[in-house]
Order: sequence, then C-alpha cells, then structure tokens
Amino acid sequence: VHPEDFYKPANGNILRAIMRLFDRGAVPDILSVKEELKTMELLEKSGGTGYLAGLTSSVPTTANIDHYAKMVKDCAVRRNLLNVANQIIANAHSDSMDSRISIESAEKEIFKISDSQNHGNLKEAQEVVQRAVELVEERYKLKGEFTGVPSSFSELDNLTSGFQNSE
Repeated sequence: VHPEDFYKPANGNILRAIMRLFDRGAVPDILSVKEELKTMELLEKSGGTGYLAGLTSSVPTTANIDHYAKMVKDCAVRRNLLNVANQIIANAHSDSMDSRISIESAEKEIFKISDSQNHGNLKEAQEVVQRAVELVEERYKLKGEFTGVPSSFSELDNLTSGFQNSE
C-alpha cells in the first residue's frame, strides 16, 4: 500500500508519516505520528489531532492488517480503472484524436494499472543487501556452529549450517 492508494489524502499523509518514522527506525505511535505530521507541516491537512486519535479507536485490531491493506489497494485499483475509463470515453468522443492512438493510449494506461499489481513483493536493493551482510556476519561469528536444524547428512549440514527458518 502506498500513500496515494488512499481515497482521503489525510490517510495518505498519515501513512507517509508512518513510513518516514519506520525509515528512521522509530516506532510509530499516535504521538510520534502527530509530531512527524507537524514536522511535515501536514497535521492540519491530515485532519488534526482529533482525526488521528479517532483512527486509533476505529480500527478494532491490527490482526487483520493484511486484509485492510488489500481492501485499500483494491479500491485504489478500482478508482484508477474508473479514471482511465473516463479518459477512454473522452478520447472516443474526441474527433481530434486518431482512433488508433486512442486505443494505444487506453492499452498503455490499463497496462500501467495491471503492472502496478505485480510489484508488491519487491524490496529495495539496499534492504536486501543489508540483510544479507547481517546474515553473513552472524554466520561468521558462529565459526562452524549450526544455525539451523541438522539434516543428518553431515556434508549438507556443513554447507548449509542445517535447515534454516525459510526452508
């Protein structure tokens, strides 16, 4: 989910503040988000302190966060489709645009929406490299000790340090 996926810009601003806090390693809570919005000069545009406090009481649990995120993303995709559909209709009514160009434009815009759905699991290279370096350093410090569950195949265990969490 991205800040621009929200219908209300206030919610997008709040997510943007939370993301900035995460980027700095801070734990977002109502006070830190409020202060971050102040720093960004977006607290009032984001509904103010009252709106922020209301959000914390209106969400029953974070256990369903994946479901809520999917709902936000799905609604964003539908809004984007509606915007593209309106543009396609406008282009179809326009006598000044060649029909082939109109079709190409429609395909391009729909492909952009479709393509945006396929990038959800990508991570930035810096994040992946940093985690890989941390894992290498951890294994180096263990100097031959198994970090996972032994497989009972000694050669395999020597190569892999046993089965790891992701296996």
